[in-house]
Amino acid sequence: DPMCGRGTTLLWCMRYGIRSKGVEQEQKALSDVKQIVKRWSKIHQQKHQLKEGSVSNSKNKKKKSKFVEFTAAGSTMQIIHGNSVDTVSILGGERFHLVISDLPYGIHHTTTKNTRNPLNVLQDCAKGWSESLLPGGAMVLAFNSYIPKREEVIDTFSDYQLTPLSFSAPHRVSESILRDIVVLKKSSDSR
Repeated sequence: DPMCGRGTTLLWCMRYGIRSKGVEQEQKALSDVKQIVKRWSKIHQQKHQLKEGSVSNSKNKKKKSKFVEFTAAGSTMQIIHGNSVDTVSILGGERFHLVISDLPYGIHHTTTKNTRNPLNVLQDCAKGWSESLLPGGAMVLAFNSYIPKREEVIDTFSDYQLTPLSFSAPHRVSESILRDIVVLKKSSDSR
């Protein structure tokens, strides 16, 4: 999850035995996740391991990104502090079967270009996210269909050998959020 926030998607992956990694630009998220998993482990009396450290950026070996890694019941999740635009270098070029993200809704947050439309950030991230996906893999993006529109999300990835699937699941979250999901499949013969 290249915009993992407090790791909700990663924790659900763990629940189903899927090893997962995420990138989050807000450094406070790392300490929040540590508290969340410690509390969860205590409530559920779950043996676990919590590890902290740093990884080198593959573009700039001197630049280190801090991470928190949580292991329980044979599954592991890792959250790395960094900018989603740099996903490929932060993850050292590692590629995945799934790239899943719940995009910012454009209601409470502004983007780096000082707009509420998350499409600008998505356009900056599209190439790197696509490169992080293995051939035949899928990208699943949840978004507020008021900003950006479904077609805009799909168009953002049109240059990266990703084909939209006909799946859609619109559901109202609030007056200002009509959440939907876009699923994009990467060509099996792409690199």
